[in-house]
Amino acid sequence: MKKIHVSSRRLPPLKSLLAFEAAGRLESFLAAAEELNVTPSAISHQIRLLEDFAGTALFRRGVRQVALTAAGRAALPAVRRGFDEFQAALAAVGRHRSAQPLIVSVVPSLAVKWLIPRLDRFPGAARVHLVATRERADLLAGEADIAIRFGMGDYPGLDVVRLFDETVTPICAPKWLKGRRALKTPKDLARVPLLHDDAVNFDPLAPDWKSWLAAAGHPGISADRGQRFASSEHVLEAAIAGAGVALGRRSLAADDIAAGRLVAPFDLTLLLQPAFYLLTAPDRTAAPEIAPFRAWLLKEAARFKRRVRAG
Repeated sequence: MKKIHVSSRRLPPLKSLLAFEAAGRLESFLAAAEELNVTPSAISHQIRLLEDFAGTALFRRGVRQVALTAAGRAALPAVRRGFDEFQAALAAVGRHRSAQPLIVSVVPSLAVKWLIPRLDRFPGAARVHLVATRERADLLAGEADIAIRFGMGDYPGLDVVRLFDETVTPICAPKWLKGRRALKTPKDLARVPLLHDDAVNFDPLAPDWKSWLAAAGHPGISADRGQRFASSEHVLEAAIAGAGVALGRRSLAADDIAAGRLVAPFDLTLLLQPAFYLLTAPDRTAAPEIAPFRAWLLKEAARFKRRVRAG
Protein backbone atom coordinates (compact mmCIF):
# COMPACT_ATOMS: atom_id res chain seq x y z
CA MET A 1 0.00 0.00 0.00
CA LYS A 2 1.29 3.44 -0.92
CA LYS A 3 2.20 5.50 2.13
CA ILE A 4 0.61 8.94 2.28
CA HIS A 5 2.66 11.63 3.96
CA VAL A 6 0.70 14.24 5.86
CA SER A 7 2.42 17.38 7.14
CA SER A 8 2.46 17.62 10.94
CA ARG A 9 2.53 21.41 10.80
CA ARG A 10 -0.56 23.20 12.08
CA LEU A 11 -0.39 26.78 10.88
CA PRO A 12 -2.80 29.71 11.21
CA PRO A 13 -4.17 31.49 8.12
CA LEU A 14 -1.65 33.75 6.40
CA LYS A 15 -4.14 36.64 6.41
CA SER A 16 -4.34 36.47 10.19
CA LEU A 17 -0.55 36.58 10.52
CA LEU A 18 -0.36 39.55 8.14
CA ALA A 19 -3.01 41.41 10.11
CA PHE A 20 -1.28 40.65 13.43
CA GLU A 21 2.17 41.75 12.16
CA ALA A 22 0.84 45.05 10.76
CA ALA A 23 -1.34 45.86 13.76
CA GLY A 24 1.40 44.98 16.23
CA ARG A 25 4.05 46.96 14.40
CA LEU A 26 1.78 50.02 13.93
CA GLU A 27 -0.08 49.58 17.26
CA SER A 28 -3.32 50.39 15.48
CA PHE A 29 -6.03 48.37 13.76
CA LEU A 30 -6.92 51.44 11.67
CA ALA A 31 -3.35 51.98 10.43
CA ALA A 32 -2.98 48.24 9.71
CA ALA A 33 -6.20 48.33 7.70
CA GLU A 34 -4.95 51.26 5.62
CA GLU A 35 -1.63 49.52 4.96
CA LEU A 36 -3.24 46.24 3.90
CA ASN A 37 -6.08 47.98 2.03
CA VAL A 38 -8.86 46.34 4.04
CA THR A 39 -11.35 47.57 6.64
CA PRO A 40 -10.55 47.86 10.38
CA SER A 41 -13.27 45.27 11.07
CA ALA A 42 -11.47 42.84 8.73
CA ILE A 43 -8.26 43.35 10.72
CA SER A 44 -10.14 42.77 13.99
CA HIS A 45 -11.75 39.62 12.56
CA GLN A 46 -8.42 38.15 11.40
CA ILE A 47 -6.78 38.82 14.76
CA ARG A 48 -9.73 37.17 16.54
CA LEU A 49 -9.13 34.09 14.38
CA LEU A 50 -5.44 34.12 15.32
CA GLU A 51 -6.24 34.50 19.02
CA ASP A 52 -8.67 31.57 18.82
CA PHE A 53 -5.96 29.56 17.08
CA ALA A 54 -3.34 30.47 19.72
CA GLY A 55 -5.75 30.15 22.64
CA THR A 56 -4.77 33.48 24.16
CA ALA A 57 -5.33 37.22 23.71
CA LEU A 58 -2.75 39.05 21.63
CA PHE A 59 -4.14 42.59 22.04
CA ARG A 60 -5.77 44.62 24.78
CA ARG A 61 -8.55 46.56 23.13
CA GLY A 62 -9.38 50.07 24.36
CA VAL A 63 -11.97 52.59 23.22
CA ARG A 64 -9.66 54.31 20.72
CA GLN A 65 -6.47 52.29 20.86
CA VAL A 66 -5.08 48.78 21.11
CA ALA A 67 -1.94 47.45 22.76
CA LEU A 68 -0.11 44.15 22.56
CA THR A 69 -0.44 41.77 25.46
CA ALA A 70 2.63 40.04 26.86
CA ALA A 71 1.87 37.06 24.60
CA GLY A 72 1.50 39.40 21.62
CA ARG A 73 4.83 41.14 22.33
CA ALA A 74 6.55 37.75 22.60
CA ALA A 75 5.06 36.50 19.32
CA LEU A 76 5.55 39.61 17.15
CA PRO A 77 9.36 39.37 16.60
CA ALA A 78 9.08 35.72 15.58
CA VAL A 79 6.24 36.46 13.15
CA ARG A 80 8.23 39.31 11.61
CA ARG A 81 11.29 37.05 11.25
CA GLY A 82 9.04 34.48 9.59
CA PHE A 83 7.91 37.00 6.97
CA ASP A 84 11.54 38.03 6.41
CA GLU A 85 12.39 34.37 5.82
CA PHE A 86 9.47 34.01 3.38
CA GLN A 87 10.69 37.04 1.45
CA ALA A 88 14.27 35.77 1.35
CA ALA A 89 13.12 32.33 0.17
CA LEU A 90 11.06 33.82 -2.66
CA ALA A 91 13.98 36.04 -3.68
CA ALA A 92 16.20 32.95 -3.81
CA VAL A 93 13.65 31.21 -6.04
CA GLY A 94 13.67 34.23 -8.35
CA ARG A 95 17.47 34.24 -8.51
CA HIS A 96 17.50 30.52 -9.26
CA ARG A 97 14.96 30.97 -12.04
CA SER A 98 16.86 33.85 -13.62
CA ALA A 99 20.10 31.85 -13.43
CA GLN A 100 18.66 29.09 -15.60
CA PRO A 101 19.44 29.39 -19.31
CA LEU A 102 16.64 30.00 -21.78
CA ILE A 103 16.62 26.90 -23.99
CA VAL A 104 15.87 27.67 -27.63
CA SER A 105 15.47 24.72 -30.00
CA VAL A 106 16.08 25.85 -33.58
CA VAL A 107 16.70 24.20 -36.93
CA PRO A 108 20.45 24.29 -37.71
CA SER A 109 20.14 26.28 -40.95
CA LEU A 110 18.35 29.19 -39.26
CA ALA A 111 20.61 29.02 -36.21
CA VAL A 112 23.78 29.41 -38.29
CA LYS A 113 22.59 31.77 -41.03
CA TRP A 114 20.04 33.97 -39.24
CA LEU A 115 19.70 33.71 -35.47
CA ILE A 116 23.29 33.56 -34.22
CA PRO A 117 24.39 36.70 -36.15
CA ARG A 118 21.56 38.61 -34.43
CA LEU A 119 21.86 37.33 -30.86
CA ASP A 120 24.12 40.18 -29.76
CA ARG A 121 21.17 42.53 -30.35
CA PHE A 122 19.02 40.77 -27.72
CA PRO A 123 18.76 43.29 -24.85
CA GLY A 124 17.48 40.89 -22.20
CA ALA A 125 19.38 39.49 -19.25
CA ALA A 126 18.56 35.83 -19.94
CA ARG A 127 21.36 33.45 -20.85
CA VAL A 128 20.34 31.86 -24.14
CA HIS A 129 21.22 28.22 -24.78
CA LEU A 130 20.74 27.38 -28.46
CA VAL A 131 20.07 23.76 -29.35
CA ALA A 132 20.50 23.46 -33.12
CA THR A 133 18.63 20.33 -34.13
CA ARG A 134 16.22 18.99 -36.69
CA GLU A 135 14.47 16.99 -33.98
CA ARG A 136 11.34 18.50 -32.48
CA ALA A 137 11.70 19.41 -28.82
CA ASP A 138 8.65 18.58 -26.69
CA LEU A 139 7.79 22.06 -25.40
CA LEU A 140 4.81 20.79 -23.42
CA ALA A 141 7.16 18.48 -21.51
CA GLY A 142 9.66 21.30 -20.88
CA GLU A 143 12.43 20.02 -23.16
CA ALA A 144 12.88 23.61 -24.42
CA ASP A 145 11.37 27.02 -23.69
CA ILE A 146 11.04 28.20 -27.30
CA ALA A 147 11.38 26.47 -30.66
CA ILE A 148 11.77 27.73 -34.21
CA ARG A 149 10.85 25.18 -36.83
CA PHE A 150 10.73 25.10 -40.61
CA GLY A 151 7.59 23.35 -41.73
CA MET A 152 3.95 23.54 -42.68
CA GLY A 153 2.70 25.12 -39.45
CA ASP A 154 1.00 22.00 -38.08
CA TYR A 155 2.09 21.93 -34.43
CA PRO A 156 -0.84 20.68 -32.31
CA GLY A 157 -1.19 21.97 -28.77
CA LEU A 158 1.34 24.79 -29.17
CA ASP A 159 1.13 28.55 -29.60
CA VAL A 160 2.21 29.01 -33.24
CA VAL A 161 3.34 32.29 -34.87
CA ARG A 162 4.54 32.46 -38.48
CA LEU A 163 7.88 34.29 -38.44
CA PHE A 164 8.50 34.65 -42.18
CA ASP A 165 8.12 32.89 -45.51
CA GLU A 166 10.88 31.34 -47.57
CA THR A 167 11.68 31.67 -51.27
CA VAL A 168 14.35 30.13 -53.49
CA THR A 169 16.40 31.78 -56.24
CA PRO A 170 19.78 31.22 -57.92
CA ILE A 171 22.59 32.39 -55.61
CA CYS A 172 26.31 32.36 -56.28
CA ALA A 173 29.68 33.89 -55.47
CA PRO A 174 30.39 37.26 -57.14
CA LYS A 175 33.04 35.64 -59.35
CA TRP A 176 30.28 34.13 -61.51
CA LEU A 177 29.23 37.64 -62.59
CA LYS A 178 32.68 38.63 -63.83
CA GLY A 179 34.67 38.03 -66.99
CA ARG A 180 33.71 36.96 -70.49
CA ARG A 181 31.61 34.02 -69.23
CA ALA A 182 29.68 36.04 -66.68
CA LEU A 183 26.09 35.05 -65.91
CA LYS A 184 23.83 37.56 -67.62
CA THR A 185 20.61 35.66 -68.33
CA PRO A 186 19.13 32.41 -66.99
CA LYS A 187 20.20 30.76 -70.26
CA ASP A 188 23.82 31.10 -69.11
CA LEU A 189 23.12 28.57 -66.32
CA ALA A 190 23.56 25.84 -68.93
CA ARG A 191 27.35 26.19 -68.66
CA VAL A 192 27.88 26.44 -64.89
CA PRO A 193 27.75 23.81 -62.11
CA LEU A 194 24.40 23.70 -60.30
CA LEU A 195 24.20 23.12 -56.54
CA HIS A 196 21.14 21.35 -55.14
CA ASP A 197 19.52 21.75 -51.69
CA ASP A 198 17.89 18.45 -50.67
CA ALA A 199 16.87 19.75 -47.23
CA VAL A 200 13.45 20.77 -48.55
CA ASN A 201 12.63 17.42 -50.13
CA PHE A 202 10.14 16.70 -47.34
CA ASP A 203 7.82 19.01 -49.29
CA PRO A 204 6.90 17.24 -52.56
CA LEU A 205 5.89 20.60 -54.05
CA ALA A 206 9.15 22.37 -53.21
CA PRO A 207 10.60 24.02 -56.33
CA ASP A 208 13.89 22.58 -57.60
CA TRP A 209 16.25 23.56 -60.40
CA LYS A 210 14.00 21.92 -62.99
CA SER A 211 10.94 23.93 -61.91
CA TRP A 212 12.92 27.18 -61.56
CA LEU A 213 14.43 26.83 -65.07
CA ALA A 214 10.98 26.08 -66.49
CA ALA A 215 9.55 29.18 -64.76
CA ALA A 216 12.43 31.20 -66.18
CA GLY A 217 11.55 30.05 -69.70
CA HIS A 218 14.39 27.55 -70.19
CA PRO A 219 12.94 24.07 -69.55
CA GLY A 220 15.47 22.48 -71.90
CA ILE A 221 18.50 23.19 -69.71
CA SER A 222 19.72 20.08 -67.90
CA ALA A 223 18.83 20.44 -64.23
CA ASP A 224 20.28 17.22 -62.79
CA ARG A 225 24.01 17.94 -62.91
CA GLY A 226 26.07 19.22 -60.00
CA GLN A 227 26.54 18.49 -56.31
CA ARG A 228 23.73 17.76 -53.86
CA PHE A 229 23.62 18.77 -50.20
CA ALA A 230 21.52 17.50 -47.30
CA SER A 231 21.51 20.83 -45.45
CA SER A 232 20.64 24.32 -46.65
CA GLU A 233 23.52 25.99 -44.84
CA HIS A 234 26.02 23.66 -46.54
CA VAL A 235 24.78 24.42 -50.03
CA LEU A 236 25.19 28.14 -49.29
CA GLU A 237 28.73 27.58 -48.01
CA ALA A 238 29.54 25.72 -51.23
CA ALA A 239 28.16 28.66 -53.20
CA ILE A 240 30.29 31.12 -51.19
CA ALA A 241 33.34 28.95 -51.99
CA GLY A 242 32.56 29.32 -55.69
CA ALA A 243 31.65 25.67 -56.33
CA GLY A 244 28.70 26.66 -58.50
CA VAL A 245 25.31 28.31 -58.49
CA ALA A 246 22.90 27.22 -55.77
CA LEU A 247 19.14 27.29 -55.88
CA GLY A 248 19.33 28.81 -52.42
CA ARG A 249 16.88 29.87 -49.77
CA ARG A 250 16.72 33.64 -49.83
CA SER A 251 16.18 34.26 -46.10
CA LEU A 252 19.18 32.12 -45.17
CA ALA A 253 21.36 33.84 -47.75
CA ALA A 254 20.20 37.40 -46.95
CA ASP A 255 23.09 38.32 -44.63
CA ASP A 256 25.68 36.82 -47.00
CA ILE A 257 24.15 38.80 -49.87
CA ALA A 258 24.20 42.00 -47.79
CA ALA A 259 27.87 41.36 -46.94
CA GLY A 260 28.80 40.76 -50.59
CA ARG A 261 29.76 37.11 -50.11
CA LEU A 262 26.88 36.02 -52.34
CA VAL A 263 24.83 37.59 -55.11
CA ALA A 264 21.40 36.79 -56.55
CA PRO A 265 21.88 37.38 -60.30
CA PHE A 266 18.23 36.99 -61.33
CA ASP A 267 14.98 38.47 -60.02
CA LEU A 268 12.84 35.35 -60.32
CA THR A 269 12.06 33.77 -56.94
CA LEU A 270 9.75 30.85 -56.17
CA LEU A 271 7.82 30.53 -52.91
CA LEU A 272 8.23 27.47 -50.70
CA GLN A 273 5.19 26.11 -48.90
CA PRO A 274 7.09 25.53 -45.64
CA ALA A 275 7.87 28.63 -43.56
CA PHE A 276 9.58 29.45 -40.28
CA TYR A 277 7.38 29.25 -37.18
CA LEU A 278 7.90 30.39 -33.59
CA LEU A 279 6.54 27.87 -31.09
CA THR A 280 5.89 28.05 -27.35
CA ALA A 281 3.74 26.17 -24.88
CA PRO A 282 0.42 28.09 -24.64
CA ASP A 283 0.63 28.57 -20.88
CA ARG A 284 4.20 29.93 -21.05
CA THR A 285 4.09 32.63 -23.73
CA ALA A 286 3.86 35.32 -21.03
CA ALA A 287 6.33 33.70 -18.61
CA PRO A 288 8.88 36.32 -17.49
CA GLU A 289 11.82 34.17 -18.59
CA ILE A 290 10.30 33.62 -22.07
CA ALA A 291 8.27 36.70 -23.02
CA PRO A 292 11.22 39.12 -23.55
CA PHE A 293 13.07 36.78 -25.91
CA ARG A 294 9.87 35.88 -27.74
CA ALA A 295 9.02 39.57 -28.23
CA TRP A 296 12.55 40.26 -29.44
CA LEU A 297 12.35 37.41 -31.98
CA LEU A 298 9.09 38.75 -33.38
CA LYS A 299 10.60 42.23 -33.66
CA GLU A 300 13.69 40.88 -35.45
CA ALA A 301 11.51 38.86 -37.83
CA ALA A 302 9.42 41.93 -38.66
CA ARG A 303 12.56 43.99 -39.27
CA PHE A 304 13.97 41.24 -41.48
CA LYS A 305 10.78 41.01 -43.56
CA ARG A 306 10.86 44.77 -44.16
CA ARG A 307 14.46 44.53 -45.32
CA VAL A 308 13.69 41.65 -47.68
CA ARG A 309 10.72 43.52 -49.18
CA ALA A 310 12.92 46.56 -49.70
CA GLY A 311 15.32 44.40 -51.71
